[in-house]
Amino acid sequence: MWNPGKAKSIEGWTALVTGAGSKGLGREIAYELATQCKVARLLLWDINAQGLEDTVADLRQRGVKIPIESRVVNLADRAQIYAGAQAIAGAVDLVRF
Repeated sequence: MWNPGKAKSIEGWTALVTGAGSKGLGREIAYELATQCKVARLLLWDINAQGLEDTVADLRQRGVKIPIESRVVNLADRAQIYAGAQAIAGAVDLVRF
């Protein structure tokens, strides 16, 4: 569990998590942001569409009720990154790459 200690609170922010379609770190970061840090909204990016669906389902099963948006983005493709960024412009407070 991430404990920000005396760090600035991110409660109520919108968080973008890349690599969220994996069964590892990205998924757990999304869960911690939603439950421990109390972000208001999650934006999840990954190259794996099925992995993203599985992550959203897992988060819902674990009780996460905040809005979650997922988008297939290949971080090796600059055009996809720019398209994804334009789609969420102004909506993101926290980015984890």
